Amino acid sequence: MVFPGISGDSTNYYCVNAERACIANGYEMVVVNWRGMAGVPLKVSVFHFVNFVQSPNGYNGVDYSHIQEAIEYIYSEYCFDEDGNRTRRLAGLGISMGAGVLARYTADLGDKCKLDCCVSIGCHYDNKEAMKELRTNTYGAYDSIIAQGFTAWAIDYYRLFDSIAAKKYPERVIGEAVANLKLVTQAPLIWAKAAGMTLDQYEAKCNVTSILHKIKIPFFFFSTRDDPFFGEKVIPIGHCHDNILLGVLKQGGHCCNIEGGLLPTGCWWTKPSMVFLDHFMKEATANDGICN
Repeated sequence: MVFPGISGDSTNYYCVNAERACIANGYEMVVVNWRGMAGVPLKVSVFHFVNFVQSPNGYNGVDYSHIQEAIEYIYSEYCFDEDGNRTRRLAGLGISMGAGVLARYTADLGDKCKLDCCVSIGCHYDNKEAMKELRTNTYGAYDSIIAQGFTAWAIDYYRLFDSIAAKKYPERVIGEAVANLKLVTQAPLIWAKAAGMTLDQYEAKCNVTSILHKIKIPFFFFSTRDDPFFGEKVIPIGHCHDNILLGVLKQGGHCCNIEGGLLPTGCWWTKPSMVFLDHFMKEATANDGICN
């Protein structure tokens, strides 16, 4: 199960490459698109004859209810046969924001987590420190450029969010703030407001480094030292915990590691990710008699 980044969905290059790698290695793949992305409705409608229940259930970097809902559904509907015998195992692959949300889910669920192992690509680890790095990287150029791109795709999303939120949660209306966003490092304040949190609360829940010790399943975190978004200072190289494997490359950018030069042929991170998943999925299924 693949969980994309903040502006990503199943059509993104890195998701397509993950799909190819999974299929080539014999996996069945599901991309869990965030609500409001890739045609997934932001409005959650519950049908009771003619009644419609609408909820401002947008996504952010701390709320894992979106992915938990998908995981629980796949687990209950597709992982057992009619006699209750286990027929499938589940693994997770989180990318950028999806990596942080996946880590929070596995840490909070602990032994109740339905996934057998996970991979994280380009995690922020510590959002507060990552934003400090982004403010100074290339003299703040990335901070400004990324904000322009974020506003371009997000404005329609958050206008719809506001139209729903204003009815019941007027304090969460953020469309104007998104439209006027000049620096992406100011975005966490907007997301915190949309989630009904203070900035301090949001950043505390965004901190992945502080919850690594709570993760109970094999989890591979893959990062690069030249990540233009988060930098290398946030990578928790000095933190050693059971179940955590940390892989760090000198170069590769943010969630890229593009192979093929001028004609890209894929993302290199899929290779070590598949090696990791193959090992621990085979270990998980050893006593089940499951072949997929």
